[in-house]
Amino acid sequence: MLRSMGEGEATDRGGAVTPRASSSRIDADGAGPALKEFVEHVPVTLNDAGDTAGWVSKESVDRLWIEADGELVSQLWVVDVAVRVWGAELRSAGVAGVGTPEPHRLKGYARRLMEACERFAADRGYAISTLFGIPDFYHRFGYATVCPEYEIRIELDALDMDGPAASLQGLQHSDWVPIAGMCNAAYGSLDGSVVRREGAWRGPRQGSDWFKRPQAFVSRDARGRPAAYAVVDTELTDGCLAVSEAVAGHDAAGLALAGGLAGMARSRGATGLAASLHPGTGLGALLTRLGGAVEVTRPDDAGYMACIVDLDAVLQKCTPALVDRAAGCELPLPKTLHVKTDIGNGCIAVGGQSPPAELSIDRLGLVQLLFGYRTFSELRESGNTHAQGVSDQVLAELFPRNDGYCFWPDRY
Repeated sequence: MLRSMGEGEATDRGGAVTPRASSSRIDADGAGPALKEFVEHVPVTLNDAGDTAGWVSKESVDRLWIEADGELVSQLWVVDVAVRVWGAELRSAGVAGVGTPEPHRLKGYARRLMEACERFAADRGYAISTLFGIPDFYHRFGYATVCPEYEIRIELDALDMDGPAASLQGLQHSDWVPIAGMCNAAYGSLDGSVVRREGAWRGPRQGSDWFKRPQAFVSRDARGRPAAYAVVDTELTDGCLAVSEAVAGHDAAGLALAGGLAGMARSRGATGLAASLHPGTGLGALLTRLGGAVEVTRPDDAGYMACIVDLDAVLQKCTPALVDRAAGCELPLPKTLHVKTDIGNGCIAVGGQSPPAELSIDRLGLVQLLFGYRTFSELRESGNTHAQGVSDQVLAELFPRNDGYCFWPDRY
């Protein structure tokens, strides 16, 4: 059902939208077009080929858009995903497909839409919002970069190992549930990774970039069950087989998978692998150990970005991991850490014996601190982060650098 969404709208947790004010004028002189905001719940279906028509891993998405005098002027989509941070799962409003038709650009419509999206996310109970953003735009709405980008390049000769190479077969619909479970087990401690809901995940949406078509393969054990899984592009990249995801159920299956991918690369005339993988997880860790060259790019104000929507929910979810870190810290710890931000205040029960401490930080800095993308010392240099009653060493123990990743097939 289509419903209007405007200033002061109210929602219930069941998803129904109760509109209140549905239109307004935004020109400084009050003479602009009448604007209306809308939201629609859209089912995601399978086409005849079995491919997903829309965002994978979801049975439905929400579309938000703005009309000016009845004409669409800006729209976006919200995907309901769970993102890992400190071992916890945070419900995220995954923003995708933000677009404004060219005749309507530079008129403030995208800004109005992003503001509406933040209200929508808060009303629907999301803890954070995530997106993959262009430079110098989304920071205006509280989004900050939270993960690097990785590429591992390795020559095929380095993958010539003892033991049989995996026989790779095309991914089947019946493989979706076990592969989702295998990936969840492999990525459980990887900040920024998307939780694949078993029974809802439907395979990869894209390869190593937005317009790269993916091919998904599995190797099987003696009982026919998936033992390893990989996603490659249909076309080579700079003469290399592009791998956007690869994971195995155990080490032997990982070695066999590497050999199977090397064989596939040779059959396609490639000279090596170009793997968009985290160097510490899954096949990325194996390729790194075998001598793969790792290139790390740390975007500033672009790429994988996150925004805190519900400060209390985020701090509550992250507290258990912080208490675990505190338990292993030999430095004097405060009883509590009061967190003061530009979107409200919160408190973390650290469990130490020293008097309470205070951390003043804006929400852009806080989300980077929680994801481990930037340290407290780095953020303090920006001038927007300060601490009282707690040492830099303690904050470094509680909030260490911990670069995460979101694999390309999970992006939206």
